[in-house]
Amino acid sequence: MFEFYRHCSEDVEPPNWDVLLCPGCKQCYGRAKGKNARCTRCGRTADIHITVVGHANSPQELQRAISIANMPEQLRADFASKLPPLEEPNAKDLRDPIMAVNILRESVGDNGLVTFDNLATACFNANISLTPTEVIDWAEAEGFILRKSDNSWVVLE
Repeated sequence: MFEFYRHCSEDVEPPNWDVLLCPGCKQCYGRAKGKNARCTRCGRTADIHITVVGHANSPQELQRAISIANMPEQLRADFASKLPPLEEPNAKDLRDPIMAVNILRESVGDNGLVTFDNLATACFNANISLTPTEVIDWAEAEGFILRKSDNSWVVLE
């Protein structure tokens, strides 16, 4: 069973984002692929006729793409050439128990349980270097969670 979870955690891929052009105010904004979104400027909901003007594989890329897309066309190329290359943020180790508990809290679903998939997403979003399996092992050993089934845990507080 342990090997099954380890295998799944290594296959988790980061979510991708789209850069969208709002048909109402003509400003660009971002959304996670497959998610509904609202324009951050005018609040208009994205529909099936929304224009996708770009893609990003990280929040840093998304921020950069939106900034460039919202610039006047004549300034885009010059500005983009002056930007420094993107650097990957440093992954954090899970040495802080408060961070671990916060990640577990973020992983609690609507049913009140932590699932492996929710924990994997929370670990990715927190940019920690440990796998979800390692977080689960640590939390079980410390008594923060209790296994309910093969893929769900209850946070004890």
